[in-house]
Amino acid sequence: MIHNQLMSNHTALVPGSSLWVVPDIEHSSWTSRINWYIGFQVTRAQLHKPSRLKDVQLRELNELDLPTYDWDYVPEMPLMIGTANYLPNQQTAVLKYAGDFSAWLDKVKMLWNKMAQPRMRIFLPTGISLQDIISHWNDLPSEITLVEDSMAKR
Repeated sequence: MIHNQLMSNHTALVPGSSLWVVPDIEHSSWTSRINWYIGFQVTRAQLHKPSRLKDVQLRELNELDLPTYDWDYVPEMPLMIGTANYLPNQQTAVLKYAGDFSAWLDKVKMLWNKMAQPRMRIFLPTGISLQDIISHWNDLPSEITLVEDSMAKR
């Protein structure tokens, strides 16, 4: 049954799922391709440095007893990109892959559950196969499709 959920290279970018989940660019050739279609938003997000309040501004906020917030980028958090104008989906989530597939897949599951379980397409990290998914998620819901990074095997 799970074999029916595996997309080929030719069908990977067709409509069918509102949420696409990809690993970071270093761990998937699909992410590089998707990045091109969405105007290099993944690359730009990686290079972005958040602006900081100046010391003068911080002092003034403290004098007025106003709260300040630290908006530091947390790399473990998914980068969510609205991609409806660029791709045949609504959103693309980029999740950092650190070499531990089980931990990465847990983050994918958590994101999917927090988003009320939309139809989702998972682009697997380079070197991860359908067998790896089966061993970690043997009851894969039918609303989830998978794409192996077979482009890297060429």
